[in-house]
Amino acid sequence: MAIDSRDELHALIEQIPDSELHAVQLFLRFVRAQAARGERTGEAVIGRQSSNERLMVVDAEADDPVALALANASDDDEPSTAEEDADAEAGWQAYRRGEFIAHGEVRREIGW
Repeated sequence: MAIDSRDELHALIEQIPDSELHAVQLFLRFVRAQAARGERTGEAVIGRQSSNERLMVVDAEADDPVALALANASDDDEPSTAEEDADAEAGWQAYRRGEFIAHGEVRREIGW
């Protein structure tokens, strides 16, 4: 999104029903916090930094319903076991190494 699109954002906000303003406010706060975090660390984050931290989404499209749902999701308050934490961390490491199946490939395999 170009820098000169702030006017477009203001216009879009004016069109949002009052009943949805809270969700937009939460999402914008989330984006602002992530931008500040990226400035501090110099890195973009997608996923978890560790198994004890919240899921973070950066560089998502503004109309991405999954990113919006994640931004508005409450924290998981159910404790995890050490084994679950190790499995989750191993999964993230595998993903970072490129060991995953692309969404389109999964869809083809299941016939969607």
